[in-house]
Amino acid sequence: MSPDALLDDWRSGAPKLALTVAGLRLRKTMPSLFADGAYIPLQATGPAARHVVAFARRSQAGVALVVVPRFVLELAGNLDQPQVPARCWNDTAIGLPEEWGGVADSERGDGRSA
Repeated sequence: MSPDALLDDWRSGAPKLALTVAGLRLRKTMPSLFADGAYIPLQATGPAARHVVAFARRSQAGVALVVVPRFVLELAGNLDQPQVPARCWNDTAIGLPEEWGGVADSERGDGRSA
């Protein structure tokens, strides 16, 4: 199902199910990352920091970076779809370990909302 179709049917729980399936597939593909990888909590900064949960798993197999929004209705108001507009994030950024290059934000990433 395409991302647009998932968003159109968001009240059914389809986006959450698709994300869960993708995560389980990744875990099946990279079992050592999730079984043996280090858990690295990541700190959000900026005006919407309390609306973000972020962490990474890192092992010799690779890195998985997880960033999810929380309190979406409080952040973005009443939405027709559960997609937070980029303008709601303002200068919010995720702090990354120095060896990864520092801070992830719209200047260094693609700037898409989650």
